Amino acid sequence: FLVPSDTNNVEDVFVHNRQGVVPQATATPSQTPTLTPTPAASLTPTPSPSPSATPSAQPPAVDWQTQTLEVRGRTGLGASLALDEQGLPHISYQALTGFLGHLSYMHWDGVVWQTSIVDDRENTGYDSDIVIDSSGRPQISYRGDLGSLNWALWDGNQWVRELAHGGPSVGYSSAIALHPISQQIHILHINIITGELLHTRRITNGWVTVTVAQNVVPTSRNGLAFDLNGILHATYYDGASLQYATWDGSNWSSQIADSSGNVGLDNSLAFNSGNRPQISYYDIGNHALKYAYFNGTSWQTQFVTAPGEGGRSSSIALDSSDTVFISYYATGNLFLATRNGASFDFELLDDTRDTGEFSSLGLDGNGNAHVAYYDSYFADLKYVNWGPNWEFRPVHPGPDNQEPSLALNEINPGLSYYNFDIVPDEIAYAQRDGSGWPGQHVLANGGGSAHTALRYGSDSQPRLASISAQERSLSYRRWDGSSWQAELVEEVTVGDLGHEISLLLDRNDQPTIVYSRDDGANRRIRLAWYDGAGWQFSTNDVSPPLGSNYELAGARSFDGLIYVSYYEMGGGDLRLATWDGASWHDELADDGGGADTGRFPAIAIDIRLIAGELVDVVAIGYYDATNQNINYAFRDTSWHTRAVVFNAGPISSLDLVLGNEAWLTPYIAYTALNDNSLRLTYS
Repeated sequence: FLVPSDTNNVEDVFVHNRQGVVPQATATPSQTPTLTPTPAASLTPTPSPSPSATPSAQPPAVDWQTQTLEVRGRTGLGASLALDEQGLPHISYQALTGFLGHLSYMHWDGVVWQTSIVDDRENTGYDSDIVIDSSGRPQISYRGDLGSLNWALWDGNQWVRELAHGGPSVGYSSAIALHPISQQIHILHINIITGELLHTRRITNGWVTVTVAQNVVPTSRNGLAFDLNGILHATYYDGASLQYATWDGSNWSSQIADSSGNVGLDNSLAFNSGNRPQISYYDIGNHALKYAYFNGTSWQTQFVTAPGEGGRSSSIALDSSDTVFISYYATGNLFLATRNGASFDFELLDDTRDTGEFSSLGLDGNGNAHVAYYDSYFADLKYVNWGPNWEFRPVHPGPDNQEPSLALNEINPGLSYYNFDIVPDEIAYAQRDGSGWPGQHVLANGGGSAHTALRYGSDSQPRLASISAQERSLSYRRWDGSSWQAELVEEVTVGDLGHEISLLLDRNDQPTIVYSRDDGANRRIRLAWYDGAGWQFSTNDVSPPLGSNYELAGARSFDGLIYVSYYEMGGGDLRLATWDGASWHDELADDGGGADTGRFPAIAIDIRLIAGELVDVVAIGYYDATNQNINYAFRDTSWHTRAVVFNAGPISSLDLVLGNEAWLTPYIAYTALNDNSLRLTYS
């Protein structure tokens, strides 16, 4: 569950952990249904310890944040990263379908990750490298089928592709650079048959290629960069030593940067503010990462990692203070080395089994590192950057705490949940007190499962609605400062009250409960609300029946309308039902173009001034089961839908909140089943 209105600007997420293992931090109006007033039977108040006053929550520390961006098969091979002027990451990579690859591209637009296929031809997209030009457009070099060198540009509307060198057997280990003034394209690559290191550049009438060096190693990544004077330089491995080459506009000349043993594999090149080259590379003989730099007179070299510690797939970058950063892959993990005087400091960025190959490093304007890389164990594309750190805390120990509902008492989190660890099982409540989660017994459930919804009123006291599957009953409870005051809202003898429940409070803290009821014939959306004298009910006979596989969520607008987003099983659609206080209305939000969409709908409401009138903006996060995408839809005067996470794989839950209560800043949390991970996508 995600919670809005958190004034400390920290996302709060709490996890039901079935194994009991503590995670470690690393609309068309229609007919009016009949309203049936039903006086509620009062239950005996249950004394419990008073909810503890809690100090203000503190924002978590800044730390490394890891994201899995693509999870389908072998995707992320040859990952390359570039940052634009805003510090937003752009990544090119190869994704495999079966045994055949294509070139894909992903970038963070400040709201969501956007993904597109650059070249969908079979067996292409190898050894890509990406740069951002002076107009903010990505340009990519890569190897195509049968060993051709290709180039792609996003022109603002589509990908434009050209054959830069027809080969065969060229385009290996490509590296791209743009002249800082003219923006002329230069690409370094290898012919694996001849062993030539080639330089291909764009001219007015096409592309021309010259040879940089002979007898290079085709499996080594090589460096290409312009210095501060606009002169092009390259680094490469000739099978024995690290070489540094310079282009004078007509010819290439090379010099040895390091020949102390078998060195130079997987090299990366950058320049400091003094216009002196800095190189990271691998020492094969010593199995170590090395660093070389030119001091103005001679080349200086040093070990970054100790002999035997490894250091493949290195990528180098310097910040505005000339601090050297190097990302690299060693012992199955991703590391970042930062030069501190004459030595290096080290940070472990990702130790998730075998991960860190094809590391590609960029530094934003604040000197923060961003790394794209490949997870070899899960065969996924991953990305890590420096940002606020997630903190994990156990709420209640035990293997079977279920159905959590999260709410904030101002900025302090509270949680209702179903505790199946004890006999009899119970509905429980806990609120963070700054050091722990003192819990309260709320209700002995008597077997079966229970579903809860928690909200805090304007008096900062908790309200809790719950459905007992065993007793087929709906109850409502309010903490009065010393005990839980309970009411039986509804109890049925035929059918059931479902497993989905939302609790909404109006400005006077009067409750409305959104749920469903199966009357033995159909399952339909149902409301219960307290009008000050008793509980009133409305069954939605306007919307289609929910079917056996259903999900729904409710929200209240500022003027009292009740919105219910739901999955309509019959059509596989996302729909919206609205209760205006007198009648139900229903509308299609997204039919998915024939896809089975609308699963796990989560709803939130914003308000917007349009043409001088205040309009409710209905925002919904949901799941497209056919394409396995996480989607976001909002309605102002019409519906707008978009996929925000492509190829998310199967999921088991999803929730949505609006940051600062604004539809422009959606946060969607979901549980991915492929790796049993909790994930967050947000603007």
